[in-house]
Amino acid sequence: MRLAYVINSFEAGGAQYPVPRIVEGLRTHGIETTVYALSMRDGLAIKRLEAAGVDWVCAPYAKTAHIKAARWLKKELERNPPDAIWTSLTQATLLGQRVGKRLKIPVISWQHNAFLKPINRWLLRRQCRLSKFWVADSQSVLDFAVENIGLSPSDIRILPLYVANPSAPQATSVSDGMFRWVSVGRLHPNKNHAALIEALAPLKMRSDWSLEIAGDGAERAQLEDSIARFGLSAHITLKGHLENIPRFLATAHGYVQPSRNEGLCIAAHEAMTAGLPCVVTATGQMPQTLYGSPAVVPIGDAAAVVSQMMAIMDDPALRQHLATLSRDRVLLNFAPERFDEALADIATRLTAFV
Repeated sequence: MRLAYVINSFEAGGAQYPVPRIVEGLRTHGIETTVYALSMRDGLAIKRLEAAGVDWVCAPYAKTAHIKAARWLKKELERNPPDAIWTSLTQATLLGQRVGKRLKIPVISWQHNAFLKPINRWLLRRQCRLSKFWVADSQSVLDFAVENIGLSPSDIRILPLYVANPSAPQATSVSDGMFRWVSVGRLHPNKNHAALIEALAPLKMRSDWSLEIAGDGAERAQLEDSIARFGLSAHITLKGHLENIPRFLATAHGYVQPSRNEGLCIAAHEAMTAGLPCVVTATGQMPQTLYGSPAVVPIGDAAAVVSQMMAIMDDPALRQHLATLSRDRVLLNFAPERFDEALADIATRLTAFV
């Protein structure tokens, strides 16, 4: 069986993260996969695909060239017809559904985020039946899709976007009096780094903390200006894109995710696996994984985020409790066998309707 896996772009991000594991897993079920991207963007995901031996093709267009990308995808799939199409992210889903209908190729679709722009929500509700079934990356996203896209729970299978590695490097203990916070994610308004930086300004006179933000994106210049304007240059560093996130997390003492909206949020779950106490906002899967934690704060409340950061810095017992809770929860809920079982179920459904 041949599968076309269609994604928005080869930009580094959560939706691209599981692709090598998915392709490898599908191959064990007799399904060969080629990945098609509708635009290149930063192209940082390609390195992981090639390291895993994944075949890929990319449209030569900008991310806003939707009509050209749809025509390109149709021609590519006419030239090299797959038995099924698997779409990932909203643009790829909306275009992939249409191309699948035109070419009479069955489609399955991911829903990754527990948030949609109003226009995308409307479009997906109109087109949702063009996909044979849907895949959600977590229970929170499944619930969102049922409520906002109009799907029945029977239409969706959960495939965890993240697989916890019990052997991942573990976080260090505070030894020199300096508490090192880290955060990982695109420098994008959804991640709400700007509000966090402003809320940290009152702590600039404290010399016992730092924050390193790994990731890149359109907000970089704005965030650099904010760091300088609030006098936080000695405390906050923008690290840019990093290849080895588990190693980066293992050198930290705490993790913070101040996002306005998320789906699963792979980075936060990687931090949990590393045994870090995590301060997160109540969006996407994060509050479900960390239910009962006092360090889950309301969306958009950067002051509450900072308050929890200070509590963790100043209370070693709380810090240890939250670190243990994080790791125990993520190892239980995102064990490798859960991913393998879910992917086997999806592979069975794929072969059944082809």
